Amino acid sequence: MKYIITILILILLSTNLHAGGSFSTIFGSEGSASIKNSKARSFSYSLQYLTLSGAIGYTIKQLYDTGFLEPFGLNSANNLNISPLAYDKSKIFNKTSILLRNNKQDINRINEILSARKFKINNTPTFQSLRNRNSINFNTSISNKEKRDLLIQSYNENN
Repeated sequence: MKYIITILILILLSTNLHAGGSFSTIFGSEGSASIKNSKARSFSYSLQYLTLSGAIGYTIKQLYDTGFLEPFGLNSANNLNISPLAYDKSKIFNKTSILLRNNKQDINRINEILSARKFKINNTPTFQSLRNRNSINFNTSISNKEKRDLLIQSYNENN
């Protein structure tokens, strides 16, 4: 498809646009004769229609085969063969799949518990950090008490 478009663009760009103005220049004497002949003109329209419908049909087929039309619910048989679990909705899952689903949920639950334990172990405070935090809290408390005492003392002196 890319090659056809590239060739058409190259042909259109390589032609001299100023010289090719008349119908007979492009199609020759047969082209100018078909303007007057209704049978030839009708045949020309038929060929144009066939060409256009063939190109559109080929493009839509390529889009369908590559899965481009999948959001519209149009899936090709090739996609069903490649991945029947994803595309074939007619599959009925039996008890084994229910057991597999339950086992998967149990495994996910166990993994969540283990990751929570690991997170808790990694984020527990150390003895040194607890001591530093308590020391800072005590120092802040003592400093605040001294400030309060100074305020009370200055208030009592002014009265």
